[in-house]
Amino acid sequence: MAQVEEAGSRFAGMGSGSVVIPDVWSVMSNQAAITELSDTEIGIDTKSYFTTQTLMQYALVANIPTKYGSFGYSLAYFGYSKFNYTNTGIAYALKLASNLSAGIQVGYMNLYIADDYGNTGTPIANLSMYYAAFPNLSFGLHIYNPTFAKLGSEDDIPVRLNLGAAYKYTNSGIIAAQFSQDLQKNTIFKLGFEQTLAKIVAVRGGISTNPTRFYYGAGVRLSSFTVDMAASTHELLGHTFSLGLTYVLRNKGLQQ
Repeated sequence: MAQVEEAGSRFAGMGSGSVVIPDVWSVMSNQAAITELSDTEIGIDTKSYFTTQTLMQYALVANIPTKYGSFGYSLAYFGYSKFNYTNTGIAYALKLASNLSAGIQVGYMNLYIADDYGNTGTPIANLSMYYAAFPNLSFGLHIYNPTFAKLGSEDDIPVRLNLGAAYKYTNSGIIAAQFSQDLQKNTIFKLGFEQTLAKIVAVRGGISTNPTRFYYGAGVRLSSFTVDMAASTHELLGHTFSLGLTYVLRNKGLQQ
C-alpha cells in the first residue's frame, strides 16, 4: 500500500489531526483550508520514523493567496535510496461563501525500487472542504485519492476519507478531533490540542487509535519564522521525530 503521509510538525504534535486547522501544511491535508491564510507561506519538514535511517520523510509546501483564490504546491519524499515514494502536487482553493471553501489538488506519485523494478507512477488527486460554522467552531473534509489511482496492479494507493472538527476554547487554545477512514483498514480516531503561551511558544499533545499512538510537540515563533518540533510513540515500533520550519511573507496586497 502506497501513501506519502501528510506532513507538518505542527500537526504531528497534535495527533496528526490536520484536516480542520488552517496552516500552510493544509496544502497536503486539506487544500480548502488555505483560503484562511492571508499571507504567502513556505514550509519545510523532515520526519524520522521509528528512529531508523531507512524510513525518512522530507517535505516542502508553499501557498500563495490571491484575489482569484489560493494556490499551493507540495513535494514529499518518503523512503531511502533503494525504495522510495515521491509525491508532488498543485493545489487550488476558493471561497464559495464567507465561511465555506472548497479545494482540489492534482499531482503525481512515483514509486522507485532499485535493481530490476525501477520507476512507476500515476496521477493522483485530492478533494476537500472547509466550513467555519462559528467563530470558534470549524469543520473539515478531505478525500484522498477519490479516483482510485494505483501504482501497478498490486500496489494500491489508499482511498481515504478524513473528517474533523476544531473548537477554539480561548483565543490561544484549540482542540481538534478527526476520523480517518481507509477503505481497506479500520477507522482511526485522532484527538489533539494546541495551547499558545505569550503569543510566542505553543505546546501540543495528542493521541490516535489503531494502533494507539501518543504525540507531543512544541513550536516557537520568531518574527516571520516558526520552528516546530514533534515526537510520537508507537506501542510496538517506538518513536518518530519530526522538525519543521515555516516562513511567512507579509504580502496581503496579492489579494486586493
